Amino acid sequence: MVLPTPQSARLAARSRAESGFGLLEVLLAASIVALAILALASTTLAGHRFARSEEARGVALQTTRAFLERMRADEDWSGLYARLWAKVDPQLVPAGTTWPLTDFYSDLEVPAELGDVRVRVEVPAATPVGAAVGTPAILREDVALPKFGLPYDLNGDGAIDNQSRAFDYRALPVIVNLHWQPPGEIGQTLRTTVWLRGER
Repeated sequence: MVLPTPQSARLAARSRAESGFGLLEVLLAASIVALAILALASTTLAGHRFARSEEARGVALQTTRAFLERMRADEDWSGLYARLWAKVDPQLVPAGTTWPLTDFYSDLEVPAELGDVRVRVEVPAATPVGAAVGTPAILREDVALPKFGLPYDLNGDGAIDNQSRAFDYRALPVIVNLHWQPPGEIGQTLRTTVWLRGER
């Protein structure tokens, strides 16, 4: 029987320690690889969500354009302002209320990929000069509403006055807020400020 020498005992202990350290290295490397795979999967999923969101935004932009073209071609041009104001009048409608797209024009198609589509069309209005409190607001040219591009000559008569232009406007500024929410996703809103013009 051969007795181990101190040197051989040290070599055996070092060999056992090195083999244990090798297992630790393998576990550490496996953990790093797993984290890298999770990061790649997360990045890929985020990219897919972003692409789907941008695609839906493109469809929403096309839907907004179709809606604006439908408003521009409205057969009741002089009554358009009154119909739009009735859906945002703060004396009658709670702030922030949105409406289904088909409440404005029943012939418009709502793309299925957008899910629930709702619209709020803001139009300018201000109370008449010198009016009593509670007097209904009217469409005026002289009011300072920069978000609508006012003051502006809405009826094209060459003058900016304080009279109601609710029925004789030739240009009408609007802000269209199109909100969509596909099933199981976060809703998004596209805000578009435009001028509707018409030679009627």
